[in-house]
Amino acid sequence: MPDRRTVLSIQYLRAVAAILVVIFHASDNAFSIGMSGVDIFFVISGFIMWTTTIAAGTSPQTFMERRLIRIVPLYWAMTLFTAFISLSPPSLGLGYDVAYLVRSLLFLPSDVSIPGHPLLLVPVLQVGWTLNLEMFFYAVFALGLFLPPRARLWFVGAAISTPVFLGLVVGDRLPVALRFYTRPELLEFVAGVLLGAAYAHGRSPKGAAPAVLLCAGAVILAAAGQPALNFRALDWGLPALMLCAGALAFEDGLHRRPSALMKLLGDASYSIYLVHIPMLAVLRKLFGWSAGGPFDAGRTLTLTALATAGCVAVYFLFEKPVDRALRARLLKRRAPRPGLSQDA
Repeated sequence: MPDRRTVLSIQYLRAVAAILVVIFHASDNAFSIGMSGVDIFFVISGFIMWTTTIAAGTSPQTFMERRLIRIVPLYWAMTLFTAFISLSPPSLGLGYDVAYLVRSLLFLPSDVSIPGHPLLLVPVLQVGWTLNLEMFFYAVFALGLFLPPRARLWFVGAAISTPVFLGLVVGDRLPVALRFYTRPELLEFVAGVLLGAAYAHGRSPKGAAPAVLLCAGAVILAAAGQPALNFRALDWGLPALMLCAGALAFEDGLHRRPSALMKLLGDASYSIYLVHIPMLAVLRKLFGWSAGGPFDAGRTLTLTALATAGCVAVYFLFEKPVDRALRARLLKRRAPRPGLSQDA
């Protein structure tokens, strides 16, 4: 694997994925291709988890500590903020059941779904359904870290694929919360892990990359209108994998002419993803723009740009300093105490 701490092509795709999701919601769901940003995120997650742990010999405990530090603070803050604004005077009673709020904070699915999507079980912060899947993937991956790399690859693939295929066979007989863990999008994490393993061994597309990217874009566009197979892991997950694989072929060129803006948006992509819906709601209120109605390209672009800028501010003011402080505290806790031997 190239001796670089940041894979810029993947970092830039994180930015692209986040902006796609923002456009989707800024357009009141009219820009349906924006939903594919979630699938790109899942593939990227699998890729990053593999490439950042394969050489370092990361322990399961260290892995989960780092993941929790990265994911939990902002998610909890946004979840509690969303619950808080649901307070309804004069009773000041929570608009959410307390058990539902607790399950949301613990990344556990509840039986609250969006009409027409019975398996899209949403927490208090609706976009958090993807984090529930992420946490499942992290738990499986952490267990895999007890194994050597080759066995880990097989274990992660089997442990995630088995529930998906089980859901295809007996899904209707499973409790709704368990069926959530049979969603086909979970296969996209596996695809990312496999891509990461290939990249770590120096295998990535070169001359065919532009064709790969174009084909992936065409497939995503076709799927956005009418999914051909009604199986998201293939309709959008496969093109997302192709996009990531094709982007890796441009890695050397990107390092020769890096983009500070795309790097920043990639760094802030988690804040953009979690915060953009409340940010859009605030902006609509300020401008007096109601949700719904016919698609308006100018309004969509304005909302996307301003919401993204606001989310980047949240990244600098909250996510980045909190992440840095918690990581420093973790390192300090692990540092050997003065006067004690390593055997103490």
